[in-house]
Order: sequence, then C-alpha cells, then structure tokens
Amino acid sequence: MALDTNTHLCVVPCSFAKSWETLIIALKEMNSKIITSIFIPEGVDFNHMHDYFFKKNFTIYPGKVADFNTFRVANIGEIDSTDMLAFLELFKEYLNNDKK
Repeated sequence: MALDTNTHLCVVPCSFAKSWETLIIALKEMNSKIITSIFIPEGVDFNHMHDYFFKKNFTIYPGKVADFNTFRVANIGEIDSTDMLAFLELFKEYLNNDKK
C-alpha cells in the first residue's frame, strides 16, 4: 500500500477497492462521529478477521446493515492519523496474507 502524502489517500489493490473507498469516503466526506461501516470483501470471515485484529490491539464490530456484509470501526476516543494508518496497514496485511 502506498500513501499519497498530498491527499492522505492509500493506494491499494483493485480487489479491495470497494472497502478502501468506503473507509476513505466515510473518513473524508461523511465525517461519522461515532462509527464507520466498511464492506467486507468476498471470501473474508468476520470472526477470523475480528480475532486477528483483536490480537493486534484493534477492535472491530460486526455490521448492522441487513443487506450488506460489513464490519464497523469506532471513531471515538483519542484517534489520530497514526492510528488510522496503522489500522489501514493491518487491514491490508490481513487481506493480503491471512484472510479466511
């Protein structure tokens, strides 16, 4: 993943573009103050991904939108760009290596 320092957007493989686009739109345009929903790519098991993230000190939550396979990320607390980039790196790492 590459970071465009002018726009703060991450460049990722096309196969994960929908999830990345959803996260970036939420962070830049929707300005969710509490929680952001992100599409789970096809073939990814939420429970496995949750446990993987939890072991690395990130907590994700199951999605609540009935017609869409999503997970949620809380946007509250002391979160800065370093935390967001660490989350994006971990998400990329998971999708590229450990998804089940």
